[in-house]
Amino acid sequence: TLAALAALAYVLATAFHEHAGHAAACVALGGSPSKLGAFYVECDYGAMGAAGVRLVSSAGPVASLLLGLLSARWLRSARTPSARLFWWLMASVGLMTAFGYLLFSAVSGIGDLGTGDDGALKGVPVPWLWRVAMGAVGYWLYDRSVVWSMTALTGVVGGREDRAARVRRTALVCYIAGAAACIA
Repeated sequence: TLAALAALAYVLATAFHEHAGHAAACVALGGSPSKLGAFYVECDYGAMGAAGVRLVSSAGPVASLLLGLLSARWLRSARTPSARLFWWLMASVGLMTAFGYLLFSAVSGIGDLGTGDDGALKGVPVPWLWRVAMGAVGYWLYDRSVVWSMTALTGVVGGREDRAARVRRTALVCYIAGAAACIA
């Protein structure tokens, strides 16, 4: 059950990032999704201006952030152990994806928030300064999301005896199962 919920949550969170984020923004701003996959979306920007391209690029991380925040809220009201685990996973993956993109794009210069052709920061003045600032903020927010995630998981697994070991084991199984589902 643990591995199955983790695989489902990772796939759903990724699909939400791509489809509720990038694809929805593409359509809303007058573009047309030219390729849709489980883990990617390509937008035919058509006559969309530079601001539209930036909005489509940033829509994925924004969707992930919203998913993470809403899932954290739903976690608090979940009643069954499986529901608590599912909403913890959705919150954790959503927040870590959103904040991880800040760090990834800052370091690499590519991706949704990168300075490349399809990035939200294409053409910004002094791109290295934006990347340094984004990297620092991304690092801090990602760190905080991991701390929140592990603290929240403590409440999900419950109990007193051997709680720290169960938290580590649960997190590791979820990470491996989710990663395997996303690369399979």
